[in-house]
Amino acid sequence: MSTIAIVQLAENVIKNDLSPIMDTLSGISVYIGIFCIMWGVIRLMRHAHQNMMYRVSPWGTVMAFAAGTVLTSFTPELSILSNSLFGFNQVFYNTCPGGSTGPHGTYSCPMLGYLQQITDAPEGTNMTDLALKTLAYGVLFFFGTLAFIRGWLQLIKVGDGGGGGQASLSRALTFIIAGTIGVNAANVYNLLNGVLTSQFN
Repeated sequence: MSTIAIVQLAENVIKNDLSPIMDTLSGISVYIGIFCIMWGVIRLMRHAHQNMMYRVSPWGTVMAFAAGTVLTSFTPELSILSNSLFGFNQVFYNTCPGGSTGPHGTYSCPMLGYLQQITDAPEGTNMTDLALKTLAYGVLFFFGTLAFIRGWLQLIKVGDGGGGGQASLSRALTFIIAGTIGVNAANVYNLLNGVLTSQFN
């Protein structure tokens, strides 16, 4: 497969597949977050009327509000967590076409940030290597986002005492941490590469 074909494949997958899927996922996460907040409000009302036969866990309610808050604006929350753990990640700050703005400022289109890394590559760059790496980072970003969302939803179940207690909490945190690592695959790779290079030099 030629270099041009590989680059075109990577660009098409990122632009025509991953980017629309991420846009849809972002919208769905907002609705899930709103539902979690509404569920938290319903649980608050149930706290006042609970009895021995039906009790509502306070931690479950807290987790519902926490998950709802994060998921309604998960891109800013994820970018803050990512920058704190792995340093600056440019793709979180890639402006969507037209510079559309919303409640949290200019909308971010991370996948188009990956696409821009290919299209704006300087002369002399190994385009085959860059295209394959960037495509892999885009795929990991998508699955990392899914894991991040699932981890927060899992925390609601943990708050209600479901799923095995401590084991379930560990699972939820694993999803959140793994998701954060997934969306920062490029930074993690560079970090590990730098550590290994310094160890063997």
